[in-house]
Order: sequence, then C-alpha cells, then structure tokens
Amino acid sequence: MSTPDPPARSSPRRSSGGALRRVSDRTPPGRPTAYEIAIGHETRTRAFFEKKAKELPEGPERELFRELAAEEEEHIALLESERAKLNR
Repeated sequence: MSTPDPPARSSPRRSSGGALRRVSDRTPPGRPTAYEIAIGHETRTRAFFEKKAKELPEGPERELFRELAAEEEEHIALLESERAKLNR
C-alpha cells in the first residue's frame, strides 16, 4: 500500500513574467491584506502609547511612551512603503 504524497506547500504566486503578483491580487475581495492588518495594529499601538504619554506627568516614563509611539510611527511608515512596493 503506497503512502499519499504530502500536500504541496504554498508559495508566492508569480506572474507569467516571473515577478511576484501584487498583494491585492492574492487577497480575496473584501478581506484586509496582511499589510492592512499590521498597519492597523501598529496604529492602535501608537495611539495607546500617545494616550499614556498624555496621561503622565513630565518625566522619564512620559518620555518612554513618547519614544515608543515614535517607534510605532516608524513601523507604520515601513509597512506602508513595503505595501506600496508590492502593489506597483
């Protein structure tokens, strides 16, 4: 009795020219892409850190929350840039 072959691993789809297809081509209509989900998460996290910074008095804790919010902003910019590259 033979053992069935394991299912093929999924890989990024390539167009006939060999380039990776746009993210939107691989995402079913009406569903957010991984980039949109990640950007949303980073945006909510940035808002949390900004809110906490405003609630604290001046000092090291407030500065830490400001720095964390700024890092989240960098993450958002990076994700948006990468998403734009894939959607060209």
